[in-house]
Amino acid sequence: MEVFDPRYCADLGGGFLIKWADAHTARAYATLCDVVFRRSAEAPLRTINADTVAEWMQNHPLVGEHDIAVVVDQDDVVVAGAILLRQPMDYAGIQLYVGRPEMVVCHPDYRNRGFIREIFRLLHAKSHARGDALQAITGIPYFYRQFGYAYAIDFDQQCVVRFDTVPALASNATQLQLRRARADEYHEFVRLYDADRLNRGLLCTTPFERSYYAHLTTNSTSLIMFDVLFMTTAQHEVIGYLLVHRANYGTNICVLGAGLAAGVRWQHMLTSIIHALAAYRLHIVITNPDIRELTGVNFVLDSSHPIYTQVQHGYTISTEETYAWYVRVADFARLLTSLTPILEARVHHSLMVGYTGTVHISCYGSGVILEWQDGRLSAVRNTRPPIMGEGADACLPYDTFLMLLFGRKSLTDIRFWHHEAHASTEATQLLDILFPKNPSWFQWMN
Repeated sequence: MEVFDPRYCADLGGGFLIKWADAHTARAYATLCDVVFRRSAEAPLRTINADTVAEWMQNHPLVGEHDIAVVVDQDDVVVAGAILLRQPMDYAGIQLYVGRPEMVVCHPDYRNRGFIREIFRLLHAKSHARGDALQAITGIPYFYRQFGYAYAIDFDQQCVVRFDTVPALASNATQLQLRRARADEYHEFVRLYDADRLNRGLLCTTPFERSYYAHLTTNSTSLIMFDVLFMTTAQHEVIGYLLVHRANYGTNICVLGAGLAAGVRWQHMLTSIIHALAAYRLHIVITNPDIRELTGVNFVLDSSHPIYTQVQHGYTISTEETYAWYVRVADFARLLTSLTPILEARVHHSLMVGYTGTVHISCYGSGVILEWQDGRLSAVRNTRPPIMGEGADACLPYDTFLMLLFGRKSLTDIRFWHHEAHASTEATQLLDILFPKNPSWFQWMN
């Protein structure tokens, strides 16, 4: 029986089994999430995580019926588990699908037994079988490197603006209202959203599919989710959108996405938007009993978002460094074959137009060969080069090749700080063309 078969069950020894969850164990896994993710062992249990898992299991567009892997003891008590989401990604105009492990938990009494490693074995097998090009996850520093992940795609840049530092609105400023988007307004929203994500030169972005929009606006109640809001004028004209987290983010209201209609400028509207958010904060659920009110807005956006340029002028801000997605690519040939149109287009519009040649990229023990004929990518093959990288045209440790592939670092950046990264002159020229440095905005959709 295949590992990804819903009936799969394996003995891990010591009275423990690993399997795909049924309705009973899914509910037990949901409860375990609340036990593990509470702020301290003494903190009261909340249902925020269990409610989210329950929502995922009810015809959620990103989750299937048998997408929770669990480890149970001899009494069928869940001691560890994780769920696998499936999220779309747009890579420079090419749509891929990403397997996203989430809610990775193990009861404190059962850690350091390899249960999470076994769970990821199941999740990876299912993700590969359904055709996902990669897996991605956020979370514990270093931990997921054990399972083949490395930081490779820009995630978000955080910037906090306190409400009490925002200038008063000028008498001629536009007064804005925020309202939730309706289920029948998908086309209005996606027009604004796509203009925002596609017109700023971003590499990896997230298409907002109709099924997900419908779920958010009609079925979703989880506090882990966000709401789609429209910014409207006094004349009820929609001039932009915001993605706003339903619960507090520390002492702030959290904005996960923001875009304006054509012809509307951030420098004219940002103060009005922040004032509108200050009014809207009364709709945000504060989940921490120690927080009485929200005092600012946290913009959690891609690092190239125009808001970050505008807040440098006339606002008091605090920022954090850009975070990143952990990424795992088990099959470089599958992914690069999917990207063939964009890779060929980049070569066609470069000094290497019509290129013919073979480039062997070693990741020291794994690698990939790209064969080019007259500017066409004629073949892509995975390879197992020698551990020292002998005979390769370019040698890039696995994590650095991922950063190059997803635009987080240029080859020059990588070679500057990583002594194990090197390439021939021809390979350097080609890799610079194929994988230019580019910011991404891969949205965290749950």
